[in-house]
Amino acid sequence: MKHYIKKSQIIGNGDEMNILRYVDFIKRKISKAKQFFEGNTVQVAVGEADKILNSYSQDPNSSCYIDMNNDVIGGGTDLSIIIGTYNNERFLKRCLDSVFNQKTQYSFQVIVVNDGSTDNTSDVLKNFFPHENLLVVNQKNRGISAARNIGIEKSSGRYLMFVDADDQLLQNAVQDLLECAISEGADVVAGNYQILKPDGKVLLDNNIFNNRIRVCPENYFFGQPWGKVYKRELFDHLRFPEGYWYEDSIFAQIVWPLTKKAFVIPEFVYGYTVNPNGVTMQSQFKPKSLDSLYITKRLLKEKEKFGLMLDRNSFEYFLRMVRLTYRRTAYVDGKIAKCIFVEQCALYKCFHDIDSNKYPLLQKSLQKHNYRLYLREVG
Repeated sequence: MKHYIKKSQIIGNGDEMNILRYVDFIKRKISKAKQFFEGNTVQVAVGEADKILNSYSQDPNSSCYIDMNNDVIGGGTDLSIIIGTYNNERFLKRCLDSVFNQKTQYSFQVIVVNDGSTDNTSDVLKNFFPHENLLVVNQKNRGISAARNIGIEKSSGRYLMFVDADDQLLQNAVQDLLECAISEGADVVAGNYQILKPDGKVLLDNNIFNNRIRVCPENYFFGQPWGKVYKRELFDHLRFPEGYWYEDSIFAQIVWPLTKKAFVIPEFVYGYTVNPNGVTMQSQFKPKSLDSLYITKRLLKEKEKFGLMLDRNSFEYFLRMVRLTYRRTAYVDGKIAKCIFVEQCALYKCFHDIDSNKYPLLQKSLQKHNYRLYLREVG
C-alpha cells in the first residue's frame, strides 16, 4: 500500500516554516519526476560524468591534511575559542558578549577572524579590544574554512572550540565542557544545545544528552563543529578543506574516527541560530550544492593519510551522504542528477568487501546501477 503525505500533516496550524516545508516538498516531487524522465535517457561513463559535473560547478580540490609540525604547542591557555565572521554585524556583539560573560576557573583566549567583512563588523570588534585575551585577525574573504584554519594556527589552547558568529555560548558553557574534558582527559566533549530564532528567543531545547557518560562519537555526535570542545592534538595534521561548502564533513569522516575518548554532558552549552541567509537554507538552489558530493569523495580519499581505513562506520556514513547529497542537490536537472548517480555508484565500489544492513535497497541501486530504484530510495 502506498503512503501519502497529507498537506495538513506538513502545514500543521499554518506556521510559516511548515508552509515553506510543504512548498519545498511539492517542488521536490516535481523535480524528482523530471530527473527520472530526463536522466533516464542519459548514458554517461564515470570520466564523462566527472567532466560534466565540473563544468556545472568546479570541484575546489583542496586537502584537509597538512604534513607539517605545528610551531605552537597547546598548553599556553586552557581553551582557544575560534570565531570566523563575515558580515555578521547583526549577531556578532551578542555572540562575543556570550563568550566574554563566561564565568569559569579556566583560562581562555578568543580568536576572531574577520573574513573580509564589508559591513560594520570592524566597528563591533573595536568595542571588545579592552579584553586582553582577544585576538582579531583580518583577512581577505576566503570563506569559513580558511577563517577557522587561521584560528587553529593562531591558537595556544589545550582545547579548541568553534563558535559561529551568529550563535552564542550559553551560561557556564566553558566551565561545564572543560571541567569534563580536563578531569576525564577527553578528546572531545559535547553538551546539549538550544535552537534560537534570529531575535534570540528559544525555538527548541535540543535535550539529547541526559547524563555525563563516555560515548562512541560516531553513534552520538552529528557533523556540526559547535557545542563541543576538542583536544588540540586532533588538529595537528587536520584543517578544514578550503573552498568547499559542507566543510564540517571532516568531523564525521575524520575527527570522530580519530577520537579515542569522548564524553557527553547534560548541560546546555550552545545556542544555534536559525539563519535564513546561511548556507544550509540557501544551498539547494545553487550549483555549488554539488560540493556535497565533492567533499565526500575528497575525504574518503584522504582518510588513509590519517591512518584511517574504510570500515562499516565509514560505509554507513557514505550511504547517509548519498541520501543527503540528493536532498542538497534536489533541484538540478536530469542530466546532472544522473551524473551524480554515476559518481555515487563508482564510490560505492570502494566498499565492496564491507557489509551493512543499512539502506539495503539504496545499496542495491548503487550496486546494480538502477537509477529508478535510486531515485525512489533517496527522496
